[in-house]
Amino acid sequence: YHYGVDLNGLKKEYELTLDDESDGTLKLMSRAIAMESALKNGGVFIIDEIEDKLHPKLVEYIINCFQQNNTSKAQLIFTTHSIDIMNRELLRRDQYYLVDKDSSTGVSELYSVADFSVRNDEKIGKAYLLGKYGAIPYIKEV
Repeated sequence: YHYGVDLNGLKKEYELTLDDESDGTLKLMSRAIAMESALKNGGVFIIDEIEDKLHPKLVEYIINCFQQNNTSKAQLIFTTHSIDIMNRELLRRDQYYLVDKDSSTGVSELYSVADFSVRNDEKIGKAYLLGKYGAIPYIKEV
């Protein structure tokens, strides 16, 4: 149920059909069962572009579900284009892996941010955008 306010300023409860729900709510609902199963049974939960259509706080919540109180040792693997997720409060540097594609050969390489010398106070997202870790897309000038 959702809550709103009617024309008289009174709190009103109403129900939305699935067609009326936001894309983010639908995406979260579609992931919830698989996520719960992984957390309960110790499986692997894979999400492509975890931030797609979700509020940043919901993304943090999903990640934290696997970081805290994860007694079954479930594993979360996700891709992202959001540097907001690249912070030390959310994940350790050894939990960040980047993919760098060689533009001449087309071969992709997977490596960890932990392979680099990272200061304790370094902002991982900012350093990534500055090219410290590679994996920056090559954008041809027009």
